[in-house]
Amino acid sequence: MTRDPNYWKKKYKGMWKIASQREEKVKKYLEEQGFKIEFFGLGSGTEEFLEGSADKYGYKKGEPDLWVVDTNIFIEVTGTNSPYVKKSAPLWIRPDKIESAKNDPSRDVWLVHVLDRENLLRCIQISNLPLNKFNKKVKIIRGAREVYIEISATDPVVHPIKKLVEYIRAYKKSHI
Repeated sequence: MTRDPNYWKKKYKGMWKIASQREEKVKKYLEEQGFKIEFFGLGSGTEEFLEGSADKYGYKKGEPDLWVVDTNIFIEVTGTNSPYVKKSAPLWIRPDKIESAKNDPSRDVWLVHVLDRENLLRCIQISNLPLNKFNKKVKIIRGAREVYIEISATDPVVHPIKKLVEYIRAYKKSHI
């Protein structure tokens, strides 16, 4: 059976605008800190429907959304706009995003989780994330079975966005 490469795109089509706004929010925040940021992964920064698989466009599945120019630091943006999710709730990360980060050791990939209702930005360095430490959870969302890695909001791998800013600054300083 051939899998429809547009299945998840169609399922989340109503969320593209919100996802694009999150990417733009993180990009703008980091640019305000003095960094040059470019959209990177397939469809990042846009609401446009791109039919077919990532490789059709010269991308790999699960690539991060943003790139910190002149570094090997990449950023995957995720989050929720649910009015019920509080900052104390666990963060959910799709396993393919972590696998993508681990499959390319030349990239230092960070995840920025945007909690819209709290205007909260948190980060996790996912390139080095010890997966065996976290539980996989199966959730039914919008009628579909989805698998996530669940990370407690208080886990030591979860940091305020300022940690990523400090990390980028240290990288830039050491690579002058």
